Amino acid sequence: MFVKPVFVATALLSVVLMAVAGGTLPAGAQGAGAPCREAPGGDALDFWLGTWDVYDNGQPVGANHIESALDGCAVFEHWVNAAGAEGKSLFAFSAATGVWTQLWVTDNTSWPGSIKLKRHQGPHDDGSVRFQTTVEKADGSHYLDRTTLTPVPDGTVRQVIEISLDDGKTWQTMFNAEYRRQTTP
Repeated sequence: MFVKPVFVATALLSVVLMAVAGGTLPAGAQGAGAPCREAPGGDALDFWLGTWDVYDNGQPVGANHIESALDGCAVFEHWVNAAGAEGKSLFAFSAATGVWTQLWVTDNTSWPGSIKLKRHQGPHDDGSVRFQTTVEKADGSHYLDRTTLTPVPDGTVRQVIEISLDDGKTWQTMFNAEYRRQTTP
């Protein structure tokens, strides 16, 4: 049976937003206007909005477009690496709990980590945001996966993706990228 991608994306968005909201919507909440922009932490990803060229060790590795939606209650990430592989994220913010949740999906979901549901790991003094999850592998083992986004004073953004094979005692950096804002000619 063929399922239209728009239906799948809409259903997935509904599930994520319901999970972030605690499973239910208060009476009259639909269409009432989302208070995300005014809630503490609702602007945590604003520094990352825009279109970026991404570099690792000075070498171009891809491009990323980050956009806000639904009065800031959602942020969409559109990643394309240098080889053309794609990834998408939906970040959803709960004004009720002050917590961001990220759902990451790649165009090849056959490997561990190609679909991840991460939760925000609290505010950081340097303005960075961190999302973390446990990735289950096919053999039953697991590892921790975390992503930290940090605004840099020069206007760039640093993204560090790390994994831990020992439940957080030590971390290995898998991706250490610099985001440089694209300029329009």
